[in-house]
Amino acid sequence: ALTTAAGLIQTFLYLSFNIIFLAVLKIGVYGYLLAMNLSNLGAIIFLVIVCKLYKNFIPLKMVDWKLAKDMIKYFSCFPVCQSTWQAA
Repeated sequence: ALTTAAGLIQTFLYLSFNIIFLAVLKIGVYGYLLAMNLSNLGAIIFLVIVCKLYKNFIPLKMVDWKLAKDMIKYFSCFPVCQSTWQAA
């Protein structure tokens, strides 16, 4: 039921932002992409608040930043590796 409500909210926001960005402000493709991203963000915010997912967030004080940097360095090669696997 919550995913249905989130989908309806996302659709309403998507239509509203498209009207604002494309018809009123005449931003073009950039407005279309912005409307898509903002409507998805609105649905995510709705789900985080309604499902109380904010209780599961990790406080920034608990993050091991050295480990996070090492993980980002390790992950940086994945897009290249993934593209080579798909090309083969």
